[in-house]
Amino acid sequence: MIGWVGDSGNAEPTPPHLHFELHTPWGEAIDPLGSLRGAAWVDQTVPIHFEGAFWDDDDNQIAATADLLASLGLITGCGSYGLEICPDAQLTGADVEALLEAALGGEVSVGAYLQLEPRPAPKQETFLPGVSLEEALGCGVWQYCPQQLITRGEMAAILASAFEFESTDADYFVDDEEHYAQGAINALTAGEVFDICTSMGPLPFEPDRPATRAELIDAIAKALDLTPVISCRIMV
Repeated sequence: MIGWVGDSGNAEPTPPHLHFELHTPWGEAIDPLGSLRGAAWVDQTVPIHFEGAFWDDDDNQIAATADLLASLGLITGCGSYGLEICPDAQLTGADVEALLEAALGGEVSVGAYLQLEPRPAPKQETFLPGVSLEEALGCGVWQYCPQQLITRGEMAAILASAFEFESTDADYFVDDEEHYAQGAINALTAGEVFDICTSMGPLPFEPDRPATRAELIDAIAKALDLTPVISCRIMV
């Protein structure tokens, strides 16, 4: 995506269009044709009609949040060209690193925030042609693998550390007792990053369920105070 078509500012008397220029680092305008010809072309089938920055989230509740983060340069897409957001895809460590690095403007090492468990030794038949060492070893014992799935509890631990949320004595969920990320989950909920709305008492958080990209995107926007928490926050 280069930008949106419109007629804002001093372009209001004109038909909707995109004003596009390329400049050298010292401010000289240059012919963009050479750069455009040398750029990668999208060879995927793009829907004729879609809204916002990404074409696969129009029916997802995360669409407005994703578009807001994209407009501020605080989000990266998925797929070959980054033009999709893959909201329902299960979250991997690589996803977390890419999304947080874009949001925080710096390198993020997800492995430093995780409590890793020993993985079983590889079976001999996994050492076959075409199987990478990472696949064969299951990312190693006590090691972090960028392609491993991230649970909701792990996502909370990462976010609480990356955004430096303060701990709280409040306890919001019924299924995170004795979970290593319980403190992070409660800190983020107190900080209005995770929604909670129930008149029947605390809800389950599902800390061991794989998180989705949409859940992380929503949490990042709330951690940055860019979107409000959708919560009645009634605790009975």
